[in-house]
Amino acid sequence: MDDVWKDKVDDSLARLWNEVHAIKGWMVGITVAVTVSVVLSILSIMLTLNVSGKLDGLSFKIDHDFRVQRAELAAEFRAQRAEVASQITAISNAIVAVKQQAPQFILVPAPAPDAPKN
Repeated sequence: MDDVWKDKVDDSLARLWNEVHAIKGWMVGITVAVTVSVVLSILSIMLTLNVSGKLDGLSFKIDHDFRVQRAELAAEFRAQRAEVASQITAISNAIVAVKQQAPQFILVPAPAPDAPKN
């Protein structure tokens, strides 16, 4: 009976471990995709402005916009990291709860009341 239970728990933990790694890989993919798209967008804007000759007048605005976008992305990634950390904490707490041994209760009968003395 114990071996079957342990096998089920081990299988559940293995599936859970695989899901956690899949989530981590997914988050890395999104991070890379967003970073690449932001870099390409900034490069295309800079090239367009350079070709049209307006780069000199707008360099401050581009720097400001780039800093704002960087700050917004940093805040978004920080929120995503916090969310993933809370999910991983919940999962690890569930794993610890499953692995803990159940408390043992020993029932002891109450003592019989003594007869009243006169």
